[in-house]
Amino acid sequence: MMLWKNIAGSLLLLSIFLANHTPLTAAEIGQDCEEVLDNKAIAIEAQALSGKTLLYQAEAYQHSGHYKKSIQALCFALQKTSEEKALYATLLGSLGHAYFMLGKIEKAVVLLEQSINQASQLKQPAIAAVALNNLGNVCATYRKDEITKRFPHFRRLCIDFQKNVWSQTSEVLETSEVFRETYYRQSAELATQAKNNLLAVKASLNFMQMAIDNLQKNDSHKDFHIIKQALFNLLEQTQDLELSPEKIQALLRLGRLIILSNQHFSTAEYNTLRGKAYEVLKRAWHLAQQTNDRAGISQALGYKGQLYQHEKRYQEALNLTRQAVFFAQELPELLYYWQWQMASIFQEQGEHAKSALAYKQAIDTLWSIRYDLSKIYRTFRSSFREQVSALFYEFTELLLTYASRFSLEEKEAICRLQEQPADCLKKLQDTLEKLKSAELLDYFQNECVIKNQISLTEIKLEKETAVLYPIMLKDRLELLLHKAGGMTLISVTETNRQKLEDEIYHLRHELYHGEHLYHKFKKHAQNLYYWLIHPLKESNHLQDIETLVLVPDGQLRTMPIAALHDGKDYLIEHYALAVVPGLTLRVTSEQEPTNQSILLTGLDLEEPVNIRGYNLSRLDTTDEMEGIKKHISKSVELLNQDFTETNLKEKLIETGYSMIHISSHAVFEADINNSFILMSQACPLELEPFEDLLTLNRIHDTLLNLITLSACETALGDDRAALGLGGVALRAGAQSAVATLWKVKPDFTTRFMPIFYENISKGLSKAKALQETQKAMIKSDYYQHPYFWSSFTLIGNWLK
Repeated sequence: MMLWKNIAGSLLLLSIFLANHTPLTAAEIGQDCEEVLDNKAIAIEAQALSGKTLLYQAEAYQHSGHYKKSIQALCFALQKTSEEKALYATLLGSLGHAYFMLGKIEKAVVLLEQSINQASQLKQPAIAAVALNNLGNVCATYRKDEITKRFPHFRRLCIDFQKNVWSQTSEVLETSEVFRETYYRQSAELATQAKNNLLAVKASLNFMQMAIDNLQKNDSHKDFHIIKQALFNLLEQTQDLELSPEKIQALLRLGRLIILSNQHFSTAEYNTLRGKAYEVLKRAWHLAQQTNDRAGISQALGYKGQLYQHEKRYQEALNLTRQAVFFAQELPELLYYWQWQMASIFQEQGEHAKSALAYKQAIDTLWSIRYDLSKIYRTFRSSFREQVSALFYEFTELLLTYASRFSLEEKEAICRLQEQPADCLKKLQDTLEKLKSAELLDYFQNECVIKNQISLTEIKLEKETAVLYPIMLKDRLELLLHKAGGMTLISVTETNRQKLEDEIYHLRHELYHGEHLYHKFKKHAQNLYYWLIHPLKESNHLQDIETLVLVPDGQLRTMPIAALHDGKDYLIEHYALAVVPGLTLRVTSEQEPTNQSILLTGLDLEEPVNIRGYNLSRLDTTDEMEGIKKHISKSVELLNQDFTETNLKEKLIETGYSMIHISSHAVFEADINNSFILMSQACPLELEPFEDLLTLNRIHDTLLNLITLSACETALGDDRAALGLGGVALRAGAQSAVATLWKVKPDFTTRFMPIFYENISKGLSKAKALQETQKAMIKSDYYQHPYFWSSFTLIGNWLK
């Protein structure tokens, strides 16, 4: 066992990386605390409470999932307790955890580091242990590339800290798994020193989860026996814990880990492990009954159901899972999980209609708590896709594969059909729309992005418009086409998810990097056309269609759809094209859009600049703006040194604009907190506060019809980054956005954008205005290569 004095000495190494060893001010903690402290109503309520009372209040808010309220209480507590150093360190750690649960990882990391640093100086192992455990949770939730790319400081801190404690090499430590294990192991050591047995068990359970994950990758039988013994030792440790909901949860977690290790490895000890898992879950069940802990009872029953499901004892698995559902009726964050488990059991039995009904119930339950999605998957310390989106995809694939076999009564129960009782395509579309909303909510971590979502029954498509949902599956592609006349589904067996993703990657790579190798990209463009468009054309489903709207999934979000090629022409030569993050996700307004005014913003960059690791090329904004002003009569400019956050705010408060044009670098990353717009003085402004500024346009009567980002880019192959691009109009409260998938040369945008706005001024729809502009480029002498024009994408409302 490592002594506290050695741990404290090791923890002091963290201070090398921290610029400020004194208590943080509100400004240093962030704008959130500044706004809270300025709120007089909240201040009056908090004034009479002590810092310690506010901490208890904040922790109660966190237990109930109200993290914003927790932050409010903690901000005032920090203001009151700057001289009480131990309490102050505790508050910093609690605030860091609250920010983490809200998805604000950068603030979370800084605050947790500060808590550890101050606790180490004060020799307070209990405080440091909590913060270290939470830092492990941060690493466990975020992918390695997200952590290391966004926080090189965080990576260096982990590596140097571990090297000094264990004398390991940086090469061994270049994985997020080791980051997690380091924090969890240190947390368990310190918690033991502080005699906080419950926290020691929690941190050890977290560590064992990571160890089992690594075991599944390495398949090491020797390590398996080490982990098995460690799990059994943990079971002994739980004996000393006092009876509480936390002890019950620790037992449930331990039982689940034994199940996971047992399921992955075929060992001679299968029955021993299964028996041990059952024993642990039975103990948890008895304790939960003693304390009337319905959540604990539900989990114990549900996990036992998983044991029987794995043994294919389906009737016993169903009975236990149904009981778990009963006890979770008022706990939707558990209820959807057991409904999902029931669907899985039915599916394994070949009861596809019953499985579909259970899937539908699970999705409906999850949708009722959609604003708590981030809380759900962070609580499980897994990614959104692992914890939530798989439910939608499994239901979608089941409907696509088996719906034709269901009886009319089964279809009506599953799909709530009225006008079209013969199929489940509307339910399939509704499921896809819910998935799109959940993905955007996960990316933006802001309820506003989907608050104006409308129902599919409100969608009225023009007869010349078709909406395409490409559904990529492991063994095929399904094309769901929505037109004014109804729904169509076509199966394409020549391709699958992996083939599509490979072709999209190669198409973008060849377009961006192979500008002068004119024909090299075409085979990829033609393959994608053959899979995505040709089946619809061949069956005449695109006859009389003028505008094609894509609702993309995964890597399809990064595809330059205009560049798809039929062997003779580009797709844009036949259809006006638009992309929507979801058909039901749109900014609605009864106001007729106008083209009366435009706010022109941007930078001239004579030389490339490097911002946050991005090499951003030069910009020729002034010439671009001069060309645009020839076609839009009312214009206001914020260029170069005038393009600041303050000036933009003033202009948007003064006047409403129907269009906002931004000719500056905009970078979209997999995490919204690392996406930014480049402003004056090469100052990056994060995407979220930038979009919040644009929403100021709503205070006027003028509808914000269009935002144009003429120099933005998303990372090649990063479909989560494309989520930011897809939701930019929604977040800013605009009807539509025109943006680029990659940055093209400034002399091209100087030519391209004035023609686009000229087409807008003629009264063309936005989709057709962009189409005509791209067609003009194809016919030009120099800019006919799709590297130039196919990067431009219309996102959102495709009409005027």
